[in-house]
Amino acid sequence: MAAKLGHLARAAAAILCLLIFHVALSDSLAKASVSGGTGTCISWERDALLSFKAGLLDPAGRLSSWQGEDCCQWEGVQCSSRTGQVVRLDLRNTYKDGNNKYTSLNLSRDEMSSSLADLQQLRYLDLSGNNFSRTSIPMFVGSLENLRYLNLSWSGFGGRIPYQLGNLSNLQYLDVRGNNYYYLDSNYSNLYVVDLAWLKHLPLLSNLDMSGVDLSSVRDWFNMVNMLSSLKVLRLEDCGLTSTVSDTSKANLTHLEVLDLSANLFNTSLEHSWFWDLTSLKELHLSQGEWHGHIPQELGNMTSLEVIDFSKTDLLGLIPSNLQKLCNLKVLNFEDVNINASIGEFMDRLPRCSWSTIQVLSLCDNNMTGKLPTLIGNMTSLSVLDVSANMITGTVPLEVGALSNLTELDLSYNKLNGVLMKEHFSGLLNLEYLDLSHNFLKMDIEPNWVPPFRLKSINLELCIVGPRFPEWLRWQTRIDYLLLGNTSLDDVIPDWFWVTFSQASALDASENMLRGSLPSNLQHMAAISIGLERNNLTGLVPRLFPINITSLDLSSNSFSGSLPAELKAPQIFMLSLADNKITGTIPWARLMKKTRKDAA
Repeated sequence: MAAKLGHLARAAAAILCLLIFHVALSDSLAKASVSGGTGTCISWERDALLSFKAGLLDPAGRLSSWQGEDCCQWEGVQCSSRTGQVVRLDLRNTYKDGNNKYTSLNLSRDEMSSSLADLQQLRYLDLSGNNFSRTSIPMFVGSLENLRYLNLSWSGFGGRIPYQLGNLSNLQYLDVRGNNYYYLDSNYSNLYVVDLAWLKHLPLLSNLDMSGVDLSSVRDWFNMVNMLSSLKVLRLEDCGLTSTVSDTSKANLTHLEVLDLSANLFNTSLEHSWFWDLTSLKELHLSQGEWHGHIPQELGNMTSLEVIDFSKTDLLGLIPSNLQKLCNLKVLNFEDVNINASIGEFMDRLPRCSWSTIQVLSLCDNNMTGKLPTLIGNMTSLSVLDVSANMITGTVPLEVGALSNLTELDLSYNKLNGVLMKEHFSGLLNLEYLDLSHNFLKMDIEPNWVPPFRLKSINLELCIVGPRFPEWLRWQTRIDYLLLGNTSLDDVIPDWFWVTFSQASALDASENMLRGSLPSNLQHMAAISIGLERNNLTGLVPRLFPINITSLDLSSNSFSGSLPAELKAPQIFMLSLADNKITGTIPWARLMKKTRKDAA
């Protein structure tokens, strides 16, 4: 009996395995049938992608992989592993600054092919950074109802944003920023909106960036945006917005973490604004917004804040004294705000709990007075310190030299004095940008000191650096800008100068007492600008200039002899050899004629 039961069990198991195999095989065959036989790509979606490609110019060959049967293997295309349908199309061009347009996808006809409308399961569409010059955002995008992510930024779209985007009820991310700046052509039709009512149909939207889109004709922009209770990021920089929001308007954006209203035309007091109740905010960007008045006490309630950008506004006075609970601060940008107080008093109002978290502190052009406080050394995470263009006095505290994370230090255009020693710099392991210019500082650093950093830019204009040429600079092989004008140098330019700074774009050591001659061949230099005017240099003018030089000033020296017969510097725009002892003729008549023509 037991043997018989065992036999029946084995038979049942075998039948069950056959059934499972049959179902799996049927499912596999069904998928193959739907996908045109490849099992990975649906034939009509492949045709839709090829039709879309046919309407594009692709000078860089970015879509060269778009061939063959399996579209799911094509660059930028991703399919569902379950259904084989296209769910993601990422054609982002990472070169967005206009200098590398040859990598952009361009239209070969007047409008974009609507074939993408066949990709009905598409969830992610990124066409950012391309060149769809002057065409409108195609209305068919509004038919892709499964879209979660739509990025059309920096792609040169123009005209009115279609209200059909309101059909994308599943959309979570929408970015159309930057299209107004993509072209310098005055005939370009910028993106604009006259009615934002379609936004209310996007209940899941968490990220909205319309920076640069003209919203000046939208009367109720705040009420429309205020319906998007899921928003976490709202960027409306430079949208032509004005102070049409009522002081009594209450924000419904309780999940908002990033708010950017920079470069608009509010021209109103910062007090009583609608966003002060948004205690979930992590970033508040109000730069260039024509805000005025004092910074209100309500700032102290925004305990989640990490970034505060009030730069280039008409605000007045110190930050509030009740910021003790703002312990997450990372970026403080108060550039060109009329604080008009002691920098020590400002620093005292910063919450102590944020001293170890602040990474960027920009206080330039603020009418600030007093001495740079030693407590600056407690800001151990600081990477950028900019207090330039103020009236700060006294010496530079040694504590600055302990800021090991500092990459940028700008103390220029103040009234600082005293002597800078190697101890001021010995702990700046990551320093890249140093500007101490236009102060009353003297550098006293021994010649054999090897700095721990490798600078990209250094400006010591009007500091006392000489009389000897600073030997520690020879280690700065990454320099792009070197400015040593009027620094009391009374020395011969060392031979290593032309090797160490061979890749620099700008070199200036004017208004010193430099002696000796220049190398006859400077063609190995990458410099675009060189200024050595008002020195005591002698010898011949170099026979070969840097090939990319546009500005070369050797005036007010003691160069002698004749000029080189040929000037192999096709980009040069300004060449000054005045007030020297050069003799003979000027052999560059053709160049002089071209320069006069260009200047005209």
